[in-house]
Amino acid sequence: MKPPRVLFVRVGALGDLLVSLRALEETIQRFPESHITIVGPSLWREILRPEMWPHVDQIFDVKTRELFSSEKNITSHLHDTWVSTGTTSYWKLCREAHAVVNLRIESLRYSWAPFFTRVPMRIGSAPSVWSWLYTEAYPWLGKEPPIHERDWYSQVAQGQKPQLNAMVKDGLPLLKKMDSKILEKYDLQSKQYVLINPTASRKEKAWPQENFRQLLANWSFAEKPILLGAPHETDWLKGIAEEQCSILQPQNFSELMDVIAGARLLVANTSSLQFMAASLKTPAVVLMGLADPLRWGPLGPKDLVVRKWQGPLPQNQLFEKELEAYKMISVAEVSDAIHQALQS
Repeated sequence: MKPPRVLFVRVGALGDLLVSLRALEETIQRFPESHITIVGPSLWREILRPEMWPHVDQIFDVKTRELFSSEKNITSHLHDTWVSTGTTSYWKLCREAHAVVNLRIESLRYSWAPFFTRVPMRIGSAPSVWSWLYTEAYPWLGKEPPIHERDWYSQVAQGQKPQLNAMVKDGLPLLKKMDSKILEKYDLQSKQYVLINPTASRKEKAWPQENFRQLLANWSFAEKPILLGAPHETDWLKGIAEEQCSILQPQNFSELMDVIAGARLLVANTSSLQFMAASLKTPAVVLMGLADPLRWGPLGPKDLVVRKWQGPLPQNQLFEKELEAYKMISVAEVSDAIHQALQS
């Protein structure tokens, strides 16, 4: 007989996937004899290493809005590589599944197929009026829950009632083991450098460039500072570096993970990299604007938050308020946090 098949549903951007790694780990522990199919974006192939996640043997590549439009690609791992093995549909996957752990809790899009195909175990969270879609329905906390995203997803996957205000900073499951050859490629020595990621999806959602320049100008730590960014962020990075430090732009996620794993510390705005650092056991100093640390704060046990904004989330002019919140953070406060993190 074939091992039972469990579908793990999680779509979203990189940060959304990373914070759900703990829930994936809990799902594997809950169904240890099962094979896991990930239902989500192709990004999953970039961050899940087959050697680290042997129970995950398939990834169903789907975009939320295209879920039911046609059959989608499905990939399986062959040795240490993800390879295409054809196409299938979400409905077909559900007909063969023993359980579905649905963490697409913001909508019911992924709930209907498991319900109508009568998947024996349907696990998720929804408003009470829709709870009948699941065999295990957990309390709906709304769009702004006072609980970290990681912990909400993890507790739903475990079958526990979510505990509010119960975040424990103990990191995320390990994504990969560091490849020292990548550090050699970039002429880096393990734990002898500090990565500074000054970028964000837009400049209003980041600490001002002039503050990063001043931080580098006043750098007094033994570890070498390196500006980290994506290949398309060259102008942003050069505008800060000004020959004060080197710039590093890894060409793929695998190299990015190795570079972060080898760092003594990561300094970054609120972004997916803070969660990648937690999943690679690298401490982080995270600068936060409007984002609530309780929901989107860093997760490493030694991570530090630098945030000055107080009060509720503004209802309008969010970008202007975000920039205002970041401007409240002084260079001295960030430098002190880096000193504290390096000392610990």
